[in-house]
Amino acid sequence: MATKSNRTTYEEIYRRHIRLFRELNDLHIFATRTSPLLKAAADEHKGEFIDPDEDIELSVPGKHGRPGIARRNSTELSALLKRFANEELYANLLVTAVSRFEFYLADVLGEFLRRDPEKLLRGPKGGDSGRPVPLQMVVDADDLEDLYESLIEQRIQSIFYAEPKEYCAYFNAISELEIPEKSFEQFFEIKATRDLIVHNSLLVNELYRKKAGALARGELGDRLKVKKDYFEACLSAMKKLSGTIEKRTREKHGKKGK
Repeated sequence: MATKSNRTTYEEIYRRHIRLFRELNDLHIFATRTSPLLKAAADEHKGEFIDPDEDIELSVPGKHGRPGIARRNSTELSALLKRFANEELYANLLVTAVSRFEFYLADVLGEFLRRDPEKLLRGPKGGDSGRPVPLQMVVDADDLEDLYESLIEQRIQSIFYAEPKEYCAYFNAISELEIPEKSFEQFFEIKATRDLIVHNSLLVNELYRKKAGALARGELGDRLKVKKDYFEACLSAMKKLSGTIEKRTREKHGKKGK
C-alpha cells in the first residue's frame, strides 16, 4: 500500500516537523501573553478596597446544565489567579504540548508504516511482532488498504502504552532512523510529568520514577513544580527531538529520495 501523497518520505516528515514547531510556538506565545494578564488581575483583586472576607459571586456551570454560583473573597480570587499565572497555566499547557508531540510521533510512525505495510510484522526489536490480526478486524475491513489502516492505528495506539525503552526500540524498528535512546530520555521525563499532572496532582510516585529514570526531578511524595522555566525547557527538548528525527530522515532519504 503506497501513501496517497506524491511527496517524498523526507518531505512528509519535514512538513510534520514544521507544523509541530508552529504548534509549540503558539503555546509559548499564548503562555507569555496570558500570564501577565493573570498577574495583573490578581494584583487588582488584592488591592480592592473591600472587606477581604466578603464573598464575590462568580457565575459557573451548574451540575444540571444551568448557571451556578461560586463564591470567593478577594484574597482567594487573587491567590487563584496568581497560582494559575505562575504554575497551573504552564502545567495545563504542558499537557497540551505533550499531546501535540505524541500526535507528531504517531504521525511519523504512521507515515513510515503506510509506505511499507510489511513493517507491521516488526516488533520492538525488529523481529516478528507476534501480534495476531483479530478476525473481526478482517471481516469489518472494506479492502486490504482499509485493513492496513486499521492495523496501523491499532499498533500505534498500543505502542504509546509501552515502556519507554520499548517505545524507542519500536520507533527505530519502523523508521530505521537509528535515533539514540538518549535523545528520547528528556521527553520520557516530560511525559512522566504530564502523567503526574493528569493522574496524581504532580505528586511523585514509583511509576514516575520508573518512567523518568535518571532524569527524575523528585523523590517519592515530592510535589513537582511546572513553572515557566521548566515549560520552556520542555518545548526546547521536544523541538530538539523533532529536529533529530528530521535530520536523520534527511540523511537517510534525502530531499529527493523516495
